[in-house]
Amino acid sequence: MAPLSPLAAPSSAGGCLAAADPAADAAPIPGITQPVPGPRFVDEYRVLVESGVLIDLAGRPLRWQSCPLCGTRVVPGTTCPLSLPCPQCGARAGRRRCLRPSGHEAAQLHTARVRAAERIDEARIAAGAVFFPAPWPRPVQGDLFDLLVPD
Repeated sequence: MAPLSPLAAPSSAGGCLAAADPAADAAPIPGITQPVPGPRFVDEYRVLVESGVLIDLAGRPLRWQSCPLCGTRVVPGTTCPLSLPCPQCGARAGRRRCLRPSGHEAAQLHTARVRAAERIDEARIAAGAVFFPAPWPRPVQGDLFDLLVPD
C-alpha cells in the first residue's frame, strides 16, 4: 500500500473538474472534522469513503465519481491536475501525462501541476464550497504514549 501524504485529499491523487454536488447549497459547518483519525494508507482512505464514514464540509457522507480525464475515483467537484496545463513541462490540459525533457511521457505528473490543482480547490473551499472532504481531526496531544516516548 502506498503511504498517504498529508496533502492527500482527493485533489492530490487526481480529481475531477466535474459538476459539484447539486446539493451544494448546504452551508459549511464551522470546526467540522472527520469522525475518525486520518488513515495512513490510500487503501484505508478508499475503504472509509466506500463505507460512508467520511464526510464533506457540510457533514454529508462523501461519495465517489470516476474522473473523465484520468479515470481515478474521486470526490465530485475536485480539480483534476490533467485539466490544467503543466507549468513545468508545458504538457497541454487534458494530456494523459507530463513530459520528460526528451519528449517522452513521464511516469508521474509534475508536482507543479498537482499543486496548481490543489490551489484551485483551496480557493474554492475559501469561497464556501462544501463538497470537499472535511479536515482530519488533530491528533490527541499529551496522552500516556507521548509521556513514555522521548522526542
